[in-house]
Amino acid sequence: MKNTKVFCIIVTYNAEPWIEKCLSTLVEDHLDLKIIVVDNASKDNTLAIIRSQFPEVEVVESKENLGFGKANNLGYKMAVERDADYVYLLNQDTISYPNNIGKLLNIWQKTTEPIAILSPMHLNEKGDKLDSKFEQYLAPKQCPDIVSDLSLSKVKDYYIVDFVNAAAWLVDVKAVKNIGGLFSKVFYHYGEDRNFIQRLQYFGYKVAVAPSVFIHHCRDERAGKFSKKFEQKRLEIRARVLMHDINNSYKQCLIEVWKEAFMEYLKLNIVSGFRLIFYPAINGFSIIKIREDLKRKIVD
Repeated sequence: MKNTKVFCIIVTYNAEPWIEKCLSTLVEDHLDLKIIVVDNASKDNTLAIIRSQFPEVEVVESKENLGFGKANNLGYKMAVERDADYVYLLNQDTISYPNNIGKLLNIWQKTTEPIAILSPMHLNEKGDKLDSKFEQYLAPKQCPDIVSDLSLSKVKDYYIVDFVNAAAWLVDVKAVKNIGGLFSKVFYHYGEDRNFIQRLQYFGYKVAVAPSVFIHHCRDERAGKFSKKFEQKRLEIRARVLMHDINNSYKQCLIEVWKEAFMEYLKLNIVSGFRLIFYPAINGFSIIKIREDLKRKIVD
C-alpha cells in the first residue's frame, strides 16, 4: 500500500461552509495522498481558505462552472497523467475519519470480485444516524444481506450494492480506463454518478460499500431545498439517466420513460409527464449515437 498512488479529487463551488472540515479531516498516516481541488468559479472565500490553510493542496481554478462531472474529469485526467492507481472522489461537504482511504485499500485487497468502486458508509452531519438517502441504497433488493448481517453481528468487510452516490468513492483507475473514462459529457450536474455505475455494470464491474469505514455527508440542512429551475430540470435528468442506461435496450429505456411519464399524468402532473417524454422525443438520434459510443468505450 505504501507504493500505491492515490489522488483525492474534490470539486468545489461556494464551499466556504464546509471546506475547512473537509480538508482538515482528510488525514492518511500511511499514504502519500495527493489532493487536487477543482474549483468551479466559486464566488465566496473557498479559494482563500484553501490557499491560506492548506498550501499542500493543488488547486485548479476554473473561470466558469464546469459542472460536477466535467470538473471531476479534469481532476481525474491530472491524476492519471501522474500514474494514479486510484482516485478518491470526495464531496466538498464531507467530514472524514483518519486513514479512511487506507482502510478502504486494505479491504479492497481482500476482495475476490471485480470491484471498481468502494465507498464508506455515509452518516448524517451529526453522525448519529445514516444519511437518509444513503440508507435507501442498503435496502435488501439493492444490497443483499447487509441488514441481516448487521442485525446478527455477522458483518463482512464489504457488500455489493446496486448504487451509491459519489460523495466518497475510491475508484480503481484501471476499471475507469477499461470502460473509456470517468463521467459522460451528457451529464452536467446530477445523474453522472448513476450513469457511470451503469456503464461499469455493463462491462462486468461491481460497486461495494465498506460497513467499517465512515464519512459524514453534511447536507441535512439543504435536504429538499432545490431551486425552481432545478426542479424543472429534475425530470429531464431522470430521463437522461434512463435513456443512457446501456444495460437495457433503447426500446426498454423508452418504455421506462413512458411509464414514469404515465405516472405523472395519473397524478395530474401534465407538464412533468411532458418533460419526461420531451427529452427522448427531441434527442432520439443523439441518444442512440451516444449509447453506441458508450458501448464502444467512447466517453468524450
